[in-house]
Amino acid sequence: MDFIYTLQNEIVSELGSRRAAHVNVAVLPSIIMDFRKMILDADDGQIVTEDYNLEDGSLSLSFKGQKQGDSPQITEIKINGRQVDL
Repeated sequence: MDFIYTLQNEIVSELGSRRAAHVNVAVLPSIIMDFRKMILDADDGQIVTEDYNLEDGSLSLSFKGQKQGDSPQITEIKINGRQVDL
């Protein structure tokens, strides 16, 4: 999950360091775990997408991925509609 560091930095760019600190510690791990479970529950090779939004509307995260064998693969992440380089 090397993408997490990149994703956290992108969230800091969007929200500023103070607000991002809360999101990166309290919210992001739950989102990643939820999406990982969705992928693992899917059929092998099935593409899974999910959108997550903060209640105040300040951040929208869109994830896309698929299961390859027993391994979940996150293939695309967008923050507020902007693609994150993984």
